[in-house]
Amino acid sequence: RLVGTFAVQLPFSRRHELEADRMGAIIAARAGYDPRAFVAVTQRQAEHAVTTPGENDVPEFFLTHPAWEGRAHELEAQLEGLDRVHRCAVQQRDLLAEAVETHEALQRDLNAQLDSLARSAAPRRPWWRRLI
Repeated sequence: RLVGTFAVQLPFSRRHELEADRMGAIIAARAGYDPRAFVAVTQRQAEHAVTTPGENDVPEFFLTHPAWEGRAHELEAQLEGLDRVHRCAVQQRDLLAEAVETHEALQRDLNAQLDSLARSAAPRRPWWRRLI
């Protein structure tokens, strides 16, 4: 049973972690965050893991999570695609901000015109008052 756990479940667990890293990087890039920062954090984790005593004593075969160094390399390999996603997200954000700004300016102009029309219209007496 223990052998089955190490042979079957742990590799899937490591693959799921790599997939989670990839999806997290994509979501962050779509939200406008620089994917290079995501890679930098993973690289810092890898550097920390190397300097932590006892961290490298366990063979990767027994680990439930992939080694940080491998995770950093996986994200670096995907950096070009993540950069494209990030640039697209930034362009969309900028276009949306410009559209909102234009809409608000048009709304202000329309309100000013309506106020001007309302003020310029002379108050009229009701027709029945004119008879008196």
